[in-house]
Amino acid sequence: MNGNQAGQPSHSPSAELVLVVGIGASAGGLEAISELLRHLPTDSGMAYVLIQHLSADQPSLMSEILSRTTLILVTEVEDGVAIEPNHIYSIPSNTQMTIEAGHLRLMSRDRTQPKFMPIDT
Repeated sequence: MNGNQAGQPSHSPSAELVLVVGIGASAGGLEAISELLRHLPTDSGMAYVLIQHLSADQPSLMSEILSRTTLILVTEVEDGVAIEPNHIYSIPSNTQMTIEAGHLRLMSRDRTQPKFMPIDT
């Protein structure tokens, strides 16, 4: 045995399990997302990852707009950011996003695909 009690998962002391809620919407879904965020508790312990279909040639203003509807910290994702509880993360335009080992990873849009579907990724 490695010092853990039987049946207990092995964690490093700094590792924290964060539940992640993924929310996908079309470009017209901003109003629905805003309404949802107005009703979320600020201390749920969860992280919220927002993926919206956006035009590739238009910068996203989602973080700025949603920051006005909630007290939860809303940030546009930068590649490699660690996921933290009680945070809202929005995808930048013209990117695809995945989660890898507790971090959000950004990739450039796959231009070989005729239709860009970041929610599917």
